[in-house]
Order: sequence, then structure tokens, then C-alpha cells
Amino acid sequence: MADRYMLEQLTEGGTKALVSGEEAHHLLRVMRRGIGDPVTLLDRDGFLYSGVIRDVADGLVTVEVQSKQEAPGEPGVVVVLLQALCKADKMDLVIQKATELGAVAIRPVTTRRCDVKLDQDRASKKGQRWNRIAREAAKQCRRGRAPAVSLPVPLREALEETEPGDLLIVLWEGEDATGLRPVLRTSPQARRVFVVIGPEGGLTEEEVALVRDRGGVSVTLGPRILRTETAGLCALSCILYERGELE
Repeated sequence: MADRYMLEQLTEGGTKALVSGEEAHHLLRVMRRGIGDPVTLLDRDGFLYSGVIRDVADGLVTVEVQSKQEAPGEPGVVVVLLQALCKADKMDLVIQKATELGAVAIRPVTTRRCDVKLDQDRASKKGQRWNRIAREAAKQCRRGRAPAVSLPVPLREALEETEPGDLLIVLWEGEDATGLRPVLRTSPQARRVFVVIGPEGGLTEEEVALVRDRGGVSVTLGPRILRTETAGLCALSCILYERGELE
């Protein structure tokens, strides 16, 4: 199947699409595409465009759009991963693999025991990197859109995104009675599932209480304590499998 490239914008009533920056460089210099070659484009709203390159000027590629369709590959359940900040390589891994598995949004959060501290400038640069990783992973695994990766916010602030009817779960090593499966099976109608993952040092009891006060439930994944970069991916896989998204 053809490679996909992120389009920058549509022009002339959607009959033409522009590709610029890194996407245009990869299309022209790496893949050696040129005028007259077919190309498949992806926008940020989950649509695929098939077309032909009509012009190349100053690193900007103009594509004549021939067809548009909704891109396949998006799960029917919205899973939002609230991942506590962890070291750079681990955070990159979480974002890449969570995108591949089907997370719709990834919210980096700060907690009391986070080892990683980011000032505003570093957080902005990290945000750009994380979203680039998500876009590349989404194209590679043929998703319809890349998950939105937000800038880090305190856990309390991230929890404010949840609404009545959402399922809110926190993985916590202090929980030994409630497993993930029964919680999922008692909330089969929840279209949005929020999953809170703590840092390497774990969540405090006060932070778990914040989740519970918001209507969330603490769950265990079994007797083995998983690393922060493993726990969210495991939970995401379980949720999507239980909802029939990995069949």
C-alpha cells in the first residue's frame, strides 16, 4: 500500500492539497517522488486523500486531490492515557506504542514523585517532539489520525477533562482486590476510558484519592509490579481487546 503523508492544508475548495516541511522533504528527497506521481495524504481529522503531484516549488508540494474518504484504523472506544512524566526514552516509547495500539489522546501529567521536571521552554520542545513521534507512528501503523499529545499538566488538572459517563481507571500497586477485567465488563457502554499511570516511584494515596473523588476506580493488573512505561501499554491492550478492537 502507498505511504501516507500529512498534508498541511487544503486549497481551492478542497481540490488541491499542500505538503510542506519534513513531510515534503521525505516525499521528494527520500522517496524520490515528483510531478505526475500518485500520492496518498492524511489530514488531522481522520480523512485520506488520493491525488497526483502537480507542482513542486521551494519545498512546497501541490497535490491535485482526486478522491477523499474516511481513513480506517480508528478504534470505536476512545482511550485517553494520562501518563506520569518519565525519562525521555521511556516517554518516547510510551507515546509511540500507545499510538500504535490505538490511544486517541495522550496526556503527560506531573505527580508528586515524578523525577522529570520540565520548565516551560523544555516542555514546549518536548511537546513538539512527542507529537512528531505520534504522527510518525500513526502513519506507520496506518491509523486514521494521530493522537493528540498535550503539554504536561498536574494530575488534578488533567482529571478535569473527564465527564459523567466516562470510565476513569487508575492502575495502583496498592490495589489488590479489584482487577481491570471486571471493571471493564461492568461499564460496557462507556465510550471514553481514561487510564491514569503513575511515575517510577508510584502514585501517592492522596493522588489515588483524587481519582476516586472524580468517580474513578483503582485497579490491579495482577501480582507483578509493572514499570511505568509498561503498565499503560498493558492496560491499553487489555481495554481494546476487551472491546473487540484487537480481533
